[in-house]
Amino acid sequence: MNYNFQPKYVHLRDTIKTTLWIGQFQAGKTTAAIKESKDRQGRDPELISVFIAFGTNTNKENQEKHIKNIYGKKLHLVNCKEDLLALKVRSQKNDLDSSYHGNNPIVISCLGHWASLEILQQILTTTSKYKFHLWLDESDSYSKDFDKQDIKARKDNLIDSIKKLEYHKVEEIICVTATPFTEMVSTTDFSEVTEIPYGLGYIGIDQILKSQLELEKEVITEFNSGILSPEIMQILSSENAKKNTVTLISTTTRMEGHKLQCHAIEKYLND
Repeated sequence: MNYNFQPKYVHLRDTIKTTLWIGQFQAGKTTAAIKESKDRQGRDPELISVFIAFGTNTNKENQEKHIKNIYGKKLHLVNCKEDLLALKVRSQKNDLDSSYHGNNPIVISCLGHWASLEILQQILTTTSKYKFHLWLDESDSYSKDFDKQDIKARKDNLIDSIKKLEYHKVEEIICVTATPFTEMVSTTDFSEVTEIPYGLGYIGIDQILKSQLELEKEVITEFNSGILSPEIMQILSSENAKKNTVTLISTTTRMEGHKLQCHAIEKYLND
């Protein structure tokens, strides 16, 4: 297989672009990031987007749901260890032609865990025509030291680890967060900081505090025992009338109290 390009290793230890995206809690940050990623790959077919989810498989699955919804069918998603290993091997052989991705953008989705990041490290440092943008969603901390051959979970953050690589093909690392005072974010010298506007219909904490209602202690005490006062009924009716929303209720730490509330709410709303 012939290739007309001359792959270049990019020595970006000091010049790698780091961008901070700040947004409100639960305000569409992930959606905004994935839309931006899709736009960038549309302009540059030699760009691979890497989305690293923090924490659990549930976060990773939610991330991939957004990716599939926004990219649609025109997508080559790499989201498991076997897929990462296959991408690594083909990268090492300069074999990432259309037979692999079908002329669709390549998107990697993985957890911020050493097992996945070890393989990702090998992909990022492979000679190929592709370069990478890394999107760190909920970028509080990641535990992979890319300097170590013997991979161990460390407190070293992912940005510093990538910068320590002798060579890599990472053009930009984008940290997406609502908490810019966490260790990794607060200790990183960002090239650019962008505020993500919240989506249509978003209700932030400021609006919640302005619309708060104060209820008598006796009303809450009865509610914790499964007794609904007229005030509680009015709130439930109002919330139940809203479309495409979820109402969270937390007035007691007792599981038995939660059960009594659930039964009382269900009976009231179903009557």
